Amino acid sequence: MREVHSATSVKKTLLAALNYKLVPYLTAVSTLESYKTFVSKCEAEIAKANATVSGRAKTSAKAE
Repeated sequence: MREVHSATSVKKTLLAALNYKLVPYLTAVSTLESYKTFVSKCEAEIAKANATVSGRAKTSAKAE
């Protein structure tokens, strides 16, 4: 039987992987021509996610 994880524990693991593995990797390969499209798409998705999270924080602060 598979172990069920909470959304919070999965989120922490995912954020750690993104921040400590993916972002440094993207930084390292960003100078290579064959990875420029991939890196720019990843940067755009990260920026979009950050904007969404930032918007949520502002919305919840106004609600209080």
